[in-house]
Amino acid sequence: ARRAGLGVALAGRITIPEIRLATAHGPDLVALRTAVCSNAGSGDVRLGTVSANLVAAAAAECTAGLDLAFDRTQHQYSDQPSDHPSP
Repeated sequence: ARRAGLGVALAGRITIPEIRLATAHGPDLVALRTAVCSNAGSGDVRLGTVSANLVAAAAAECTAGLDLAFDRTQHQYSDQPSDHPSP
């Protein structure tokens, strides 16, 4: 997709534990809905309530995934946070 000048987005019931792996692949966008709604397991998620705590947890996992992506580009396969500034 990128060779064709297109952005890459990941979406589709991504859970908070999956965010780190999703962002480690370097997408331009990770779309979340179910993962950040406090009542996602009960009823229609589109009518759910966004939880600030879940958004904070998701953001932390995105940062950790970016660290993995950076380490991978440096040929360092590590799940430890790196020293580089976050993009």
